[in-house]
Amino acid sequence: MLDRNGNLLIGNRANFAAVLHVEQLKQEIWQRKVDLRRMAYELREILNKKENLSLGQLIIRCYEEEFIRHRKIRISGESLSAQGSFDRIKVFLGNQRIDVDIDNKGTWSCEIPPSFSQIEQFRVLNAEQGIRVNAAGLFSLDFDLGKNGFPRNLGEEKSTNQNLFASLFSQIDKESSTYEFSTSGFSLDWEARLSVVEKYLHTVNRMTKREKNISMEEIRKHWNRRLVMPLELATDLFPSEYAALVENIPTDSPLQVQAKSVRHYPQKSLAAHVLGYVGSGYQAKDSN
Repeated sequence: MLDRNGNLLIGNRANFAAVLHVEQLKQEIWQRKVDLRRMAYELREILNKKENLSLGQLIIRCYEEEFIRHRKIRISGESLSAQGSFDRIKVFLGNQRIDVDIDNKGTWSCEIPPSFSQIEQFRVLNAEQGIRVNAAGLFSLDFDLGKNGFPRNLGEEKSTNQNLFASLFSQIDKESSTYEFSTSGFSLDWEARLSVVEKYLHTVNRMTKREKNISMEEIRKHWNRRLVMPLELATDLFPSEYAALVENIPTDSPLQVQAKSVRHYPQKSLAAHVLGYVGSGYQAKDSN
């Protein structure tokens, strides 16, 4: 659409984007899930060999794995309630206070940074006794809090009983040293999907010099609502970015460069009250 002087008010222009055809990733996602499950069970076996497993020992060992350092460890629990309200949760690493998320039902969670220095001084105030440690979706393990808010070591009571009867038995049942880890196949599904998508996003970032990230929430939204549609990893590609991707991406790759038309407003908001958005199906884009 032109104004009376022949200036373009509304038009269409090509928009180039790097997109990922997620329906082609089934095999990769399945293999990644197998790898993550193997990692989860190997870690569980290592930790099960420790007597009196502490929260600090668990976190220190888990953060030796690059995948867990990337996805982080989260600790969650329930806040104390009184007369329909919830006490304010306070979480500390030594003297450092950690940010806490809490929902309207009183469930709280916090993220443990990989660069911790006082993990053995982890402390929670105003929380119910039980806390759950989630190691990057690979597995979870429950700890109890003492009256002072410090997590109790797992296996302490068990070790005491073993010492009392050690003289009566020549062997100790191997199952007695097993902690109650929980690994969720559903959680591993999502972690595998995110991990595979991030691999292709890293390829796009490397070729375009961008630094885009993608969240688990974005992955869930796409899989649940737009699975049949390609997932956009980078849009509004510059000519140099377009050339780098086209030249280096294999033709049979699930990662491709796709063109689409978008609504173009070269005069930005000029006459917007008259032109509006008439539902053509194009995505509106202002001219930079």
